[in-house]
Formats: sequence, structure tokens, C-alpha cells
Amino acid sequence: MKVGDLAMTNHGNLVVITEVGYNNQGTVDWYNIVFSTTGNLRTGFPAWWLYPYRDGKIEVINESRK
Repeated sequence: MKVGDLAMTNHGNLVVITEVGYNNQGTVDWYNIVFSTTGNLRTGFPAWWLYPYRDGKIEVINESRK
């Protein structure tokens, strides 16, 4: 996964990846993420706790209130 991708945590929370961290062997070790519901930034989130969000469609309902 790369910066800007959507992912799901192991608890089912939708997040956006803001930074990717690598270990000495060059494999992904951790991510910095922002939770979509609260906007909280979590740094150093373990890579094995994230899964790619593959649903592909996020519908935005635009309501016009007059």
C-alpha cells in the first residue's frame, strides 16, 4: 500500500495512509494513518494490522437543503 490509499484496521476502522515506514530489509514495517471517523493521526501503526480497502466505491450523498 502507498500514501493516500484507504485501508481497514484489524478492528474494522477505515483509515488513510499518510506515511510508510520500512525496516532494514526494505520491507514495510509500519504506517502512519489517519482515522476517517475521528481524524486522529496514529503513528507507527504495525503493517500487519492493516488490510487494503478493496471495495472501490465510496458513495457521497450530496443533499441540498433549502
